[in-house]
Amino acid sequence: GSGPLGQMRYAERLSGTPLGLVIQAGSYVLFPAFARITGDRVRFRDAMLRSLGMMCTLSFPLVIMLIPLGVAAAVILFGPVWREAGYATMILAAGAAAGTLISFSSEVLKADGHPQLLIRITSAELIASGIAMLAMLPLGMLGVTAGASLGTIATSIYALALIRTHNEVSIREFLGQILAPLTAALFMAAVLTPLEFLVVEADTHETVVGLLLILAQAAFGLVLYAAAMSWFDRQALREVRVLATDAIRRRTA
Repeated sequence: GSGPLGQMRYAERLSGTPLGLVIQAGSYVLFPAFARITGDRVRFRDAMLRSLGMMCTLSFPLVIMLIPLGVAAAVILFGPVWREAGYATMILAAGAAAGTLISFSSEVLKADGHPQLLIRITSAELIASGIAMLAMLPLGMLGVTAGASLGTIATSIYALALIRTHNEVSIREFLGQILAPLTAALFMAAVLTPLEFLVVEADTHETVVGLLLILAQAAFGLVLYAAAMSWFDRQALREVRVLATDAIRRRTA
């Protein structure tokens, strides 16, 4: 029906916004950078792993933060009628995180001279998401949303597998770049979710107050994420700080 479809579309907009910021910036930089060094396979391989780690470090906290804050954001921004879209946003957060891996894989394959493989990735996502969404259709709009996320996750695994067929990169090396930011982001969500749903309840307040509460929790979540990353992968966190400092310096100049 049009009602559930509208709820799902709003959920897609919410979950896609933070991911789009990272993907657009990453795509703008990664493709030309990779294309210039593909002749040096060792350098290209090292750059791939480092870039994957950086993209995950930047995008995972932004999208996984929607698990605790998705409902509040939907209600505050769009109104109480869109509460169900908020729950769908929570589910789509997992698929948005997997979308980072698909975007990364696409840029690598294009730069490495295999753009035809992007058709396989797109087809795989269409098939996997379609099957999963149809299988979970009896569960309603939230079930269809879960199917979409599962399809994206499956496609991200397939996309990384395509990279492995053309580069000497092990599964352990991929996981080494993904697990630390994923674990830190899940830790952040595990703290923020009960805080929002049991204590703060930002969606029960007036618009301005609710927005301030969402922003305060988001800031607290980023602090939690940084603390967890300093434990799991201090080097990646240090690189983010260097990039941020350099960006601020350039803007100031």
